Amino acid sequence: MSIDVMSNFRIEHDNGVYEFLLDDQSIVIKKQKQGVVIPFTSLEDWLIAYKLMKGREEKVELIENYFRTEGLNHRELLERTIKQELPEEIREYIRNILKQKSS
Repeated sequence: MSIDVMSNFRIEHDNGVYEFLLDDQSIVIKKQKQGVVIPFTSLEDWLIAYKLMKGREEKVELIENYFRTEGLNHRELLERTIKQELPEEIREYIRNILKQKSS
């Protein structure tokens, strides 16, 4: 299992810059490990970030498969993300995801 640890980053693309938002709304789970609180962000946010990154197709596929079987947990985050500077094909991708069932 590989884990990506990233926060407060931006991804440049042809239409501008996507900002991975790390705020109270984006933190969906907090776990404590050895006295340290670790915030986790949603798969919905990571799906879009990975979709914009080169070489992350496998992670995109894993998340898409999860959503197909389990549904979305945080539609509001995708609705927020679609308002950012994004390539039109990513906006359309998000619209299609939002048509899926929620969990």
